[in-house]
Amino acid sequence: MGTVLGIWEKFWKKYQIKVIIVVAIIAIGLWISMAFVPKEIIPFELATGASLTLVVVILGMVLEHLIALRKPAIITKFHSNQSSAESDTLELITKEKVQLIEYSSGTVRRILERLKDVGAEIELLICNPNCTITNKKERSFHLLQPRNENFQKDERKDFQKTERICPAIRNLYRFTLEAYDKVKIKCYKVPGSIRGRNFGDRHVQLGWYTYHMRRDPIKFGLPQIWGGTNPVITAPVSSPEGQVLKSMFNEVFQKMWEESVPLIDVCGKCSKKAGCFGSDEAAMEWLQLVSP
Repeated sequence: MGTVLGIWEKFWKKYQIKVIIVVAIIAIGLWISMAFVPKEIIPFELATGASLTLVVVILGMVLEHLIALRKPAIITKFHSNQSSAESDTLELITKEKVQLIEYSSGTVRRILERLKDVGAEIELLICNPNCTITNKKERSFHLLQPRNENFQKDERKDFQKTERICPAIRNLYRFTLEAYDKVKIKCYKVPGSIRGRNFGDRHVQLGWYTYHMRRDPIKFGLPQIWGGTNPVITAPVSSPEGQVLKSMFNEVFQKMWEESVPLIDVCGKCSKKAGCFGSDEAAMEWLQLVSP
């Protein structure tokens, strides 16, 4: 039933004016037929009733269309951080395909839950937990060495992996996207740059990741990466700025998606996956479900 309603909704949005015109022509045709067609073929009461019904339907369609025209369009907005943008972001939820570039996905749980509630198709990119900036090999790439004395004592520990990304993946499985079959998750290896979402090619939301210290280096290590505390720009694709943001996002997302690996290729090979998913069997079942 939901699929049928979804198809009708897309059809109605695309062909609203044409549908109104066709229904109006049918109503006029029935009305004219009353004068020329014998009552034995089309009874007067039937033609009148059908015509009046179609007139009511036409008026309802026209009224709905006028209301839609008068509804204020979502304009380009700037928010100081993810939290202040959340209420506006939730209004962008659509049943159509939504693509997201995140780091751990820990701060977008409500967005993912709402997308799941409406049955949206989700393509989610997150950082490969084996390629974080606190991974020993990645650390040399960024040319940043930990300076905190206590952190240096445990410099082999990958804080970004253990404190952010793996717990977020565990939450995706246990709470947010459990048993949801319309989501695909891949992991990128490149350093985090932009964070953003494309809501069905209707609205685009973009922010960025920065690498300066904002949290306890004992817990999160050095260097650090954060995005949720940075500004967020939201724009309708119908606007000129929305077209620019959409073009940039789509190009970046497509490239990252092609070069990223399915979540099962990352977590499926982890010797500690039972700790995240409860058992190896449960892990593989869910990982296969969400991996493209």
